Amino acid sequence: MEGMKEELTALQPKLEIAGKETEQQMAKVEVETIEAEKVQKEVAAEESVAQVAADEAKVIKDECEEKLGEAMPILQSALAALETLKKEDIGMLKTMA
Repeated sequence: MEGMKEELTALQPKLEIAGKETEQQMAKVEVETIEAEKVQKEVAAEESVAQVAADEAKVIKDECEEKLGEAMPILQSALAALETLKKEDIGMLKTMA
């Protein structure tokens, strides 16, 4: 029993040091937690702004795709008509001008 008492007495300074180190680590964790929460709020705000921009971009993209869908058949028709032209047709047009 006396040996255990001496061992505990010898460990007491180490325990105090470990306790102080733990307190310091806890304080550091608290500061880092506060900083992390700040960053998280900033990121959430930026994410909101980015989502608005993405939504606007999607509207523009959809609009462009719709207009492209209307223009492509016209382009295809014009290309097909161009394929039917012959050299003589071009010569005839030149004489009309």
